[in-house]
Amino acid sequence: MKIYAISGLGADERAFYKLQLQYPIVHLPWKTPLLGDSLRTYAQRFVNDIDDSKPFALLGLSFGGMVVVEIGKILKPEKTIIISSAPTKNELPNSLRIIGRLGLTKLMQLA
Repeated sequence: MKIYAISGLGADERAFYKLQLQYPIVHLPWKTPLLGDSLRTYAQRFVNDIDDSKPFALLGLSFGGMVVVEIGKILKPEKTIIISSAPTKNELPNSLRIIGRLGLTKLMQLA
């Protein structure tokens, strides 16, 4: 079984480098958001990168956790694992919601 992993904003596959699992990890790099993308439409764009003909799991770190939860609603993984994340935006702390509303996440991606 493969584990498809999405890191947090501003991170890459190195976020999962030290994980020692019995299954191979396939890092899915971030895609550039399209104008008008919702979380669901953004997650949909990862679907073709995942071989769902065999059992697989999803692993997401931070915002990547929210993305894998959405992917899991489209595909049916054996497991969905989120680390330092929230399954939905409603479960985010208010401080992070404010950052999102102010568009400060765009600045974080540039750093």
